[in-house]
Amino acid sequence: MHAKKTIEHHNGSYEPASDRIDYVVRVNRPASTALGGLNRAEKYEILKANAAKQQAEITKWLEATGLSEEVFKIEAPTVFNLLFITCTSKVAECLEQLDSVESVSRSPAFPVELLSTEDG
Repeated sequence: MHAKKTIEHHNGSYEPASDRIDYVVRVNRPASTALGGLNRAEKYEILKANAAKQQAEITKWLEATGLSEEVFKIEAPTVFNLLFITCTSKVAECLEQLDSVESVSRSPAFPVELLSTEDG
């Protein structure tokens, strides 16, 4: 008999591990007109700053709404206007309602297949 897996939150409460899901959150990016005429390094810095700003605003919103306890991890922001967030499905649904969020989707699983020595 196997015990059900659970996740312990920092407040001592528990929930099923099955609702700990990885999501890709696409946030708004600056308009292309704001990036026009800039060199690659300048665009990189603007996109990185935008993603960091969006992440900070989402984190602040999660704390204000009491949803932060259902967020287990937010990865460092990328310049590709993507945030990788591990949270409950409830949080993912709520994130979709934010003006700064373009889309929320489950992060695809990336299976890793290693060649055995028998495969040559």
